[in-house]
Amino acid sequence: MQEMKIIILIFFFLISNQLVANNIQIGNIGVSGNQIRFNLSWEHSWYNGEQHDAAWIFVKIKLQDENWQTLPLNSLQAQSENAVFDFKSPQNQSGIMVMPRISGDKNIISDTLIISASLPNANFELKIFGIEMVYVPEGAFYLGDCISQHSFCHFPDSTAFYITGEQPIKLTTIGNSPIMDTLPPTYPKGFAGFYAMKYEISQQQYTDFLNTLTGAQQQAHIRISVTANAGSRAFAANSQDRNGIVLSVPSENGKPAIFACNANNNTYYNEPNDAQTRAMNWLAWSDLAAYLDWAGLRPLSELEFEKLARGTIPPVAGEFAWGTPYVTDANTVENDGTENEKVSETGNDTIGLANHGYQGLQGALRCGFAAGDISKRTHSGSGFYGAKELSGNVWEICISANFTTFANENGDGELDAQGYANTVSWCKTDAKGTIYRGGAWSSGIYEVGSWRDLAVSDRYYYYLYADTPRNTTGGRGGISLK
Repeated sequence: MQEMKIIILIFFFLISNQLVANNIQIGNIGVSGNQIRFNLSWEHSWYNGEQHDAAWIFVKIKLQDENWQTLPLNSLQAQSENAVFDFKSPQNQSGIMVMPRISGDKNIISDTLIISASLPNANFELKIFGIEMVYVPEGAFYLGDCISQHSFCHFPDSTAFYITGEQPIKLTTIGNSPIMDTLPPTYPKGFAGFYAMKYEISQQQYTDFLNTLTGAQQQAHIRISVTANAGSRAFAANSQDRNGIVLSVPSENGKPAIFACNANNNTYYNEPNDAQTRAMNWLAWSDLAAYLDWAGLRPLSELEFEKLARGTIPPVAGEFAWGTPYVTDANTVENDGTENEKVSETGNDTIGLANHGYQGLQGALRCGFAAGDISKRTHSGSGFYGAKELSGNVWEICISANFTTFANENGDGELDAQGYANTVSWCKTDAKGTIYRGGAWSSGIYEVGSWRDLAVSDRYYYYLYADTPRNTTGGRGGISLK
């Protein structure tokens, strides 16, 4: 029986032996006994003291005629064949964080990973997923610029809050937004170290998520019936707003549907120009929460969002994620829909590049579209720690400082029977306690202190909950590891 199990596993991956999530590549997957072996690589990796990027790796396993489940992974049972990587895992063992071990910047970091796990003694299928992350180290930072709409601001001296720990704090804001209750020690304030996704969720990543759910769970996270005709758009007709996810095989006789990417609107799916790496839009909070729980991650608090963008530098009035109040709109697409999708516009040393504005592209761009070999934040539209598109592309759903019961609780990799996140401390499906941050492809930019959605400290929509799918909304998540 053990031999048959391995044969089926290898055949499964010979059909498609490489999974790509942004720049992550996972290939040459094999099983021997209770060990999983595979190659892992990603581009433009760095390790400079406390600051580094990483890969979050998690595994789904499926026995015959059963549903996909998360395979528990322990970092103590992971090896890097050539000692290129180090490992950490959360207490719930929903995955493993793979971190560079050697200092410096690398064009490509690569090694073979060997992970011991409790594999079933029966036929099964296996899927390995990878998400690029950045590390935000423990440390103090400034919260609020005291001029953006409803920005956090310390009174009576009208200065930014200096967050020096995770101790209780009472925040105030400018404008008419409500004064918050005291944030307890359990609410993530951004001082403690955490990992965040380097990119917004991509359309391929969301498709992978859908393709491991039951039919009932899938139905909760698309905008059509799972029994609709093959080729039907799952979120928007005619790839409106540049979302190309389609239903490739309808659900039948209780079996889950199968989804694919088809941004070029032809009759072939998952082609090189079908926008697999384009940012996912049309999400509501219940969709984002389910994805993050499924992936073993968690939402970011809005305080963590500001630290991820601003870092440890004092705020600049009206600044965007790259640290200046100046931006160029990304309008003219090149290599449309491919993994090299970009725009002809560029940033410079003071003006950042972002997908925004009423007259521009009118839809999402590839995750990390502005990034390249140039390291300046303005050129790549990056936050302080290397996360991309914190300003523009798609709105990001965070947990508001008004939702004081939010705790540092990571997802466990599993959803309830209806397909919703089952984490206790997160906002419920009604989305009360969520907030939109960072602006999107249709966000206007006015003078500093006015309507300025892309600004790091802007909280203009503090009164809206992310309970409704929007063509401008996506998101990213994070995770806390001790």
